[in-house]
Amino acid sequence: MKKVAIIIGSTRPSRRSPEVAKWLKSQLDISRSIQFELIDLLQNKATFSK
Repeated sequence: MKKVAIIIGSTRPSRRSPEVAKWLKSQLDISRSIQFELIDLLQNKATFSK
């Protein structure tokens, strides 16, 4: 089975992207041939180099 990540990239306090990403995943989960996973950069404490 193929896997696709839906990345929540905003880390701002007032971000709306988690709700949008969850809705998108619920719509895409209809597909049985692809597995979708949410990746939240805020939750994963990603670091970025400048």
